[in-house]
Amino acid sequence: MLARTLFLIIVFGYALSAFSACDPALIAHVSRHLVHVEFEDSDFKYVACKPHPDIKNASIVAIASKQLSLPSADDENYNLNIALVDTNSEKILVHKFYEAKLPNGGGPRLTGIEVDTAKYFVSPGSRAFGIRANLSMGFTSSQELSLFLIRDKHFEEILSGAEMQIFFTNRWPSCKEKNREAKRTLGIDKNLTDGFYDLLVTERLTDSEEHTDRSGDCNLVVTNVETKKYRLKYDGTRYVIPNEMRQFDCKVC
Repeated sequence: MLARTLFLIIVFGYALSAFSACDPALIAHVSRHLVHVEFEDSDFKYVACKPHPDIKNASIVAIASKQLSLPSADDENYNLNIALVDTNSEKILVHKFYEAKLPNGGGPRLTGIEVDTAKYFVSPGSRAFGIRANLSMGFTSSQELSLFLIRDKHFEEILSGAEMQIFFTNRWPSCKEKNREAKRTLGIDKNLTDGFYDLLVTERLTDSEEHTDRSGDCNLVVTNVETKKYRLKYDGTRYVIPNEMRQFDCKVC
């Protein structure tokens, strides 16, 4: 009876010490052990977290932080820390620091990050996860996707900064606003290049503008919709983003 009681106390105590998938205590614990995340002020960083879909009791934690060593930190790109954490033992299993990884200066500002655990089976037996960076500058906004693999206890970036959402508006008053928006979805093709499946990006491009109807009300009307497709191939190191996918015609800017 005594042995059973001691067993229950030990198990119950261990359960209390373990973190849940992405609770604040886990984030705080990870922050204290990462590179250049020595501060707690949320004004200086963005945090995202999700349980790893295939690794039991493990969470992916991403922290974007300002380069506070620079005098113009508000106008510089953000650093990115990524960690895979065992939520039972509190141990950081895999970690990598990317200096000035996320865009923020000289244009749209970083407004947040997300961990993307969609089914990115990029090669036989290998599943990648994504980090999405959200950017905004008033008249424009966008979202960039980077993909990472876990290999030999380290992170390997295989796709860097692919724009998946793009929005522009001219913001004219008096019912003259014009918008252009591109929404892109990523799929996995069956064709293999250097051991990795090709990525297929489907883009839906929508143009819209405001018009005054017969009653004098201003309405935003879709004027054009186009669909495009892009194929991204692995070059032995990472996926190459085609120039035509990078060179977006904002039209209304």
